Amino acid sequence: MTGGGADPGDSESATTMRRGIGHTFVVTGALALALASCARADLDAHESGRSGATSAPVQDPSPSGQAEIPSPEQQAKIDAYLVELAQVYGVSDPTEVAMVRMVSAFEWEQIQADCMREAGFPMEADVPAEQVEAVRLATYTCNAQYPSIPTRTWVTSPTSRRRRPTTT
Repeated sequence: MTGGGADPGDSESATTMRRGIGHTFVVTGALALALASCARADLDAHESGRSGATSAPVQDPSPSGQAEIPSPEQQAKIDAYLVELAQVYGVSDPTEVAMVRMVSAFEWEQIQADCMREAGFPMEADVPAEQVEAVRLATYTCNAQYPSIPTRTWVTSPTSRRRRPTTT
């Protein structure tokens, strides 16, 4: 590049990157909310011996701060989710992150937003290009510190790139 001007491609690349990160946050949040709502209905149905969702409003079963130790099966699901999340966010060498506690579907979104703010990243779609990798790492770290209680896993069909839930 000659002269003192900025390369127009850099601006376009940064804009595309910000959109990509914004879309990733939206998709991750939507996926988490979808999983959370399905998981709660399945858990209620399982505990009551019925199939299908309950008709009564569902209350948050776990008060904030209550520590729950994941079962070996839950821990395996959390570990698999974190491996996939690291791949999605391009975290090539994720550090070991101590889990603070598992969170319910009702509190996951707020806990993740609080964790990201504490890491110095407000939950906004516009991320400066120079902070993209740091935001990705913070997102991974917050998910590792506060995983949602897993009740479903997502699999990719070998013949389709679409994902579908499977009850576990």
